[in-house]
Amino acid sequence: PMRVKPLLTPDRQGKVYTDAVLELIESARDQILFQNQYISFAGIAKGNLKTLADALCKQSREIRDCRIILRSGGDGLMDDLRAMQLQGLDVNHCVKRLANTHTKGIIVDGRRVLIGSHNWSTDGVTQNRDASLIFDDRQIAQYFLDVFETDWKRASALKLDVIEPE
Repeated sequence: PMRVKPLLTPDRQGKVYTDAVLELIESARDQILFQNQYISFAGIAKGNLKTLADALCKQSREIRDCRIILRSGGDGLMDDLRAMQLQGLDVNHCVKRLANTHTKGIIVDGRRVLIGSHNWSTDGVTQNRDASLIFDDRQIAQYFLDVFETDWKRASALKLDVIEPE
C-alpha cells in the first residue's frame, strides 16, 4: 500500500493544490528537486503562485540541496529568474535549463514526489483544469530522482549577475 493525494484544479481558486504543494515544499529537510517548463514569477505580487515560489526560494536557502530544471528559452525566463533571485534563490547554483523538457514534478527528500500536469503560472496553479498526484513512496520517488539526476547532467548551467535580495 502507498499514500497518494490527487490534486485537481480549479479547486476553490487553486487553494487545495496550493496548500498541498506548499506543505510538500515546507516538509523538505534536506532536498527539493523541482522540474517544470517554467515558473512565471516576474511581476507577481500576490496569489497562489507567489506563495509557492516564495516557499521554494525560502527552502533553497535553508536546505542542503535545492535544484530546479526549467525548459530552455521562453519569453520572460530571465525576468522570472531575476525575480526569484531577488527572493534569495541562488540561480547560478540551483537552476539549469533543459530544452524540450515537459516534466512537471517535485521530489522531496527522496521519499515524496509530486508529478502531474500543473504549470507554475498564475492560471496553471489556480484556474486551468490540471491534475497532479503526490506519492508518499520511496520507490516511486527514487524512480523520479534517478530521472531528475539524468536530466540535471544533460541540462545547461545559467549565469546571471548576482543581485542581493532586498
